[in-house]
Amino acid sequence: MDFIVDAVFIVIFLGAPGALAAIGIVLLSRRVLPAVVGGLVLLVVAAVLPLAFAYVYPLGIAGAVVGGSAATVWKGKPLGWRHRAVLAGALVFLLAAPLALIEAGRVQADETFDRCAADKAVAIVEQSRAAGKGYPADMHEISLADDSFAVGPCYVSNGVNWLYRVGVPGTYTLGYWVDWPLTRRVCLHEARTQGWSCGFEQWGPFRRGEVD
Repeated sequence: MDFIVDAVFIVIFLGAPGALAAIGIVLLSRRVLPAVVGGLVLLVVAAVLPLAFAYVYPLGIAGAVVGGSAATVWKGKPLGWRHRAVLAGALVFLLAAPLALIEAGRVQADETFDRCAADKAVAIVEQSRAAGKGYPADMHEISLADDSFAVGPCYVSNGVNWLYRVGVPGTYTLGYWVDWPLTRRVCLHEARTQGWSCGFEQWGPFRRGEVD
């Protein structure tokens, strides 16, 4: 019985985006403006719908691409090369759009968590200095001083790509970096300054890709 239920859900996850994509391609292949607009709308829905499938979103993406490909083969042959190029672009969109949205969500989540954790790390460093203990030796020591685990939206986590270096007495640089597509965004905070200095591949005193 469970097998049948799983099979039904797989068919839905594959079939719903696939059907929307196929109909969208068919409408897009026509030369009537309302049909083209309707096709574009259906293609957008087919591309975004898999994101609602949680961890099985690859099934939805695969279904959309397969459905769109089948419709392109069916309707593309009698069309000119320019129209076929438009349909091919629509297929690329069905694959690239959901993947781009997923990657953008990951980057945003990492940026939000890491900044929150970094603000806590700076507060711990400053508190240690104010208490006369000097600056912590490394991020491990800073994380041990953080008692906010499982409390609030973030904590000083080992999952963050930390940058930390104590310089001459009274100075330190603390930062983190986040993986973006094809590059890394680095944020640094220096002693006796306010806020963060952020930029792509701006590593300051650190080596590229360094992690404390």
